Amino acid sequence: MHCFANDFVSVFGQVNAPGRLQYLDGDRLSDVILLAGGFTGDAYLDTIEVAAKYVFLQQAASMPVNVTFRGGADWRTERDLDDRSSLFAQAILSRRMGKLEVFALPTFATNAGRAVSGDRSVALFEHAFNVPVGAAYFFKPPVAIVAELIPPNGDLPNNTHADLGWALGIKRAIGGHWFEILLTNNQSTMADQYVTSTYQGAPLDAGDVRLGFNIERRFGRRK
Repeated sequence: MHCFANDFVSVFGQVNAPGRLQYLDGDRLSDVILLAGGFTGDAYLDTIEVAAKYVFLQQAASMPVNVTFRGGADWRTERDLDDRSSLFAQAILSRRMGKLEVFALPTFATNAGRAVSGDRSVALFEHAFNVPVGAAYFFKPPVAIVAELIPPNGDLPNNTHADLGWALGIKRAIGGHWFEILLTNNQSTMADQYVTSTYQGAPLDAGDVRLGFNIERRFGRRK
């Protein structure tokens, strides 16, 4: 857990004193958890996402874009939740122009975003919609520079200011996997977090820079 912008980290979830905490050089993750009061008795925060994707149109001479539909559900494992599940639907629109690919992801989710209070979390939005955009530049066939922007969600309360979400990184294909390293101000990993421009109830901060790592496994026939 690290924040490049300053000497503070944000700790949320099943800890006794969630919030923004100061850390010292050399502190380990376990030290930060202790600063946050330690884990609660319900500290089991796994969220499971199941999704399916269908390629509707593929780019060709007569079709300028790729159109893919993706839908699924997120399931939260915390105890005593009334809104344990979220449903989401995405349209993935992309166009390849030589080495450059641009894309947009209109995304709709129910029971989206999470606000944490003590050992409980609740949905911020009954419904949420957003359209993240991005680009990838393949300067070598298996290697690409990627960038993504997530607009502040328009359904946020007027007194809540969220900065633009952003990510910049590099990804490389090895076998059937894509390995990706990113600098980003967004910790979201699930579609219901991603669409709200918040994380654990807090709006995104453009200066809260973090290092992320993703592995993607692709199945199916290769072209």
